[in-house]
Amino acid sequence: MKRNRYTVATVVWQVFLALLLFTSCTADEAYQGQGPQTPVFVWEDVSVLLEIDNGWGFTRYKNRTAVTNTEKKNQYLLTWNGDMADGAKTGAILRISKNGELTQTLKLDELSVEDIDGSYGKISFRQGEKAGTLIFSKLSEY
Repeated sequence: MKRNRYTVATVVWQVFLALLLFTSCTADEAYQGQGPQTPVFVWEDVSVLLEIDNGWGFTRYKNRTAVTNTEKKNQYLLTWNGDMADGAKTGAILRISKNGELTQTLKLDELSVEDIDGSYGKISFRQGEKAGTLIFSKLSEY
């Protein structure tokens, strides 16, 4: 009986440590070893997997993307000048809405788009010391 409690406690502790490690990593660190093709959005303390059933969705247009949770009424909207072609972009803005209300409009210092193996895209963005990443699947043309 003591052995079963010890085993359960050990497993619970390992899961806790894995979750702690996962939430404290950047997108690149968290998905290293899983390949760069894990669709994810990361900004500050938010890390959202995009291709699992978790309430979050992703929308992509030629010069903007939105990561949205309709149930919580939260959204991260990235916009920029130009298109989705590889390279640095100008005029980048991140708009954050929580509970259906716009809470922040951040002018980004930099935003760049990168192709990953023709099937995935990566958007890296930064404001000051804060850095974000969006990795997405390119299933259809925009």
